[in-house]
Amino acid sequence: FTRCGTICPKLSKALARVQEAYQNNSDVLIVSHTVDPEHDKGEVLQKYAAGYKAIDNKWFFVTGDKANLYKLIIEG
Repeated sequence: FTRCGTICPKLSKALARVQEAYQNNSDVLIVSHTVDPEHDKGEVLQKYAAGYKAIDNKWFFVTGDKANLYKLIIEG
């Protein structure tokens, strides 16, 4: 999603607002899964997260094996 120029920025802005609304509620966590793990490595995700002021241990940006990520996204 770091190279997505269509819906991803809109979704990330919305999630930033959700994060703000629930920042003091430990029952609410946000997880964003990349669909481009070849590009979205740790450093890239950290920079993207910083751009949306993601709070550590509140909003998680995850990457991994593409097949496993897609399975999780579709079936999880």
